[in-house]
Amino acid sequence: MSNLSLNIGLKGMRAAQSALEAIGQNLANANTPGYSRQRPDIQASRSLRVGRVNFGTGADVTGMSRAHDDVLSRRIVAQVGIAGRFASSLQAMNGVEAVLREPGESGLGALMDRFFESVAELSTGTEDLVRRGAVSQAAQDLVAQFHQVAGDTAQLRAEIEGQVAALTGEVNALARQIRDLNAEVSKAEAGGGTANDLRDRREVALEELGALVDVKYKEDSHGAITVTIGGRLLASTALVHELRSEVDAAGELRVYADGAAQPLHVVGGALGGLLHVREGFLPGLQERFDRLARNLALEVNRVHSTGSPPGGFARLSGTVALADQDGDGDVLDETLASAGTQFAIQAGELNVHVVDQVSGALETSVIAIDPTSMSVGELLATLSAVDGLNASLDSLGRVQVFADPGKRFDFSTRLNEAPDQHGALGGGQASLATPGAGPFALADGMTLDLTGPASSFTVTLDAADFANVSAATADELAAALNQDAGFVANGLRAVTMGEHLVLQTLGTGSAASFDLTGGTALGALGLAPATVTGHATAVDVQLRGAYTGSANKDLVFRPLSDGRIGATPGLQVEVRDGDGVLVATLDVGDGYLPGTELALPDGLSVSFTVGELSATDNDVLVQRVLADGDTADVLVGLGLNGFFTGTDAMTLAVEERIVRDPGLIATSQSGAPGDNGVLLALQALQTQAVAGLDTSLSAFYGATVSDVGFQVASTEAAAETEALLVDSLRARKQEVSGVNIDEELVDMIRFEQAFGATAQYIQVVNQLAETVLSLI
Repeated sequence: MSNLSLNIGLKGMRAAQSALEAIGQNLANANTPGYSRQRPDIQASRSLRVGRVNFGTGADVTGMSRAHDDVLSRRIVAQVGIAGRFASSLQAMNGVEAVLREPGESGLGALMDRFFESVAELSTGTEDLVRRGAVSQAAQDLVAQFHQVAGDTAQLRAEIEGQVAALTGEVNALARQIRDLNAEVSKAEAGGGTANDLRDRREVALEELGALVDVKYKEDSHGAITVTIGGRLLASTALVHELRSEVDAAGELRVYADGAAQPLHVVGGALGGLLHVREGFLPGLQERFDRLARNLALEVNRVHSTGSPPGGFARLSGTVALADQDGDGDVLDETLASAGTQFAIQAGELNVHVVDQVSGALETSVIAIDPTSMSVGELLATLSAVDGLNASLDSLGRVQVFADPGKRFDFSTRLNEAPDQHGALGGGQASLATPGAGPFALADGMTLDLTGPASSFTVTLDAADFANVSAATADELAAALNQDAGFVANGLRAVTMGEHLVLQTLGTGSAASFDLTGGTALGALGLAPATVTGHATAVDVQLRGAYTGSANKDLVFRPLSDGRIGATPGLQVEVRDGDGVLVATLDVGDGYLPGTELALPDGLSVSFTVGELSATDNDVLVQRVLADGDTADVLVGLGLNGFFTGTDAMTLAVEERIVRDPGLIATSQSGAPGDNGVLLALQALQTQAVAGLDTSLSAFYGATVSDVGFQVASTEAAAETEALLVDSLRARKQEVSGVNIDEELVDMIRFEQAFGATAQYIQVVNQLAETVLSLI
């Protein structure tokens, strides 16, 4: 039994010694990151049965355990990934706030205000060259800041590329470390032991990896862990699929694992935060700046392109080189929709005014635009068909528009103050108009029978003179009549008033006359046989005011009876719009003083001088009033008379001709000296809603800056919150796994006493054994 007692004592000493060794290890690693407190696993040895009595055999040390909570450790790995994402996002976003320079005098907001302020100052003195230069310089400063923001944003994205590349290198290094630790853990625990220190080191590596990228892991039966990212293997016992980052053809930064064709979906960790900023936050911000720059250019150019210098243009050159999209070597056959215009051209109309510099006569032509069917060549041909204009492409494919000598042109919203240059409403000529507007349902071979001063003659219509004779336009019909020899020989002409056809004598006065005697085309034109005579006194119609309506429209003036202005009782002129809606009924009979202005809606007025009006002869005056000279955006699409070029923050620029000569800044909507209508419209752009932004330019930029500030603030708050959660979880882990020096000292005393007591026990057993031996 003495041997058993000695064995019990020896086991007790070994148990106490093991505990003291564990305490020493704990104390030595009290400040080692990731170290888990260790304790020996001590249990009672199996008892020995002697007779009917079971004798204890001491205590055995079965292993060395680490204080560890696996669930808590997994939560920490996940949480450091969330915190890492917000921390890296915040760091990158702080760079954006520096780019914006807001609030400050050099920020876009202040520079945009300065540009519109310079426009307002110019509106008070349109001929002031110093103020014109100030507008040009303010616009150039604004453009420079757009470039600066776009360039800095691109630089931030490039810097993030470098950071992502560095982080993927760190991820790969940690993955290799985990792989190597896996092998060591499996080897160390193959005999049933526990590789506590190796597991601690691996857990530290896992936390560092989790802070970089969102990972998941699981442990196998051999103690090795398999780490995955987005469902794809990163590290195991034998393998590491290293990560790489690259920018794809679309300019997007992607992260790939070795051997994988598809990019990883990285959300968490510092890597996920940087990718979010580069591929989400920064592109979204850049898109907003591009939208702002694009809509600034579009809206300013819409106003400026329909402005006019005093007297109009002799020549205009576009800034956009049109492209041969179908590769046939010919730009002219490209549709306007496919010719590579600066801004999209839409269905609408282009109004062209041509002024004779000698007579002051103004002719307005309305060109219908359908960008899907009208080709570049057709547009040039239509412009060239306008009396006094020629249009072509230069060697670079840019549109050129030229006025004939003695002519000037513009695309403004000017009001034609003397709209009845053909005398179709009480003019001196003998004049007969169609009661209805075209197109007219004619047929090949239809006739008109007329008698003029020289002879009677018949005009026979030829279908070849019409694009579609069954829907003949007034212009086509007038051109066909004016080519007829009998028409010319009898001193007659055909003109158009809107879509009405008007037959007239060239001469004026009561002696001027012609007869419409018949023909098969009368019914299609709504006419009947008639004798038409001229008037000794021609009515002079004058329009005044500035049109304030929101849309372009025709005003159609018709007398409701025959009579003399200012003399015939009850004589009235009815005014309707192009849709037939009554606009006004004007009393011009015996109570009207000729020359007195009569009010019309939308800021207009009209006056009539003495003369004869005839409802019988279908007197008619059609005048187009304009809210927008170019509802199709042809001018901004082709870069004609624009202020800005470019379509985004990086390409935005002030048109070079304005930089060279600020005197070319358009200020007038009418072409009259001193008119500041364009400048007032430009000034209004600062605060009025823009369709492409759903708000004003200033409000859109303000919302952009506010949104950046909100996102940075919310990211900062989230980063602080998530960091606190990490600290809280680590504090809990420290409670579970950390080394408490005071506790270790208490345990050291306890096990030291146990060791001493056990040694004393062995000594007593030896003494007993010696006493027993001495008695034998």
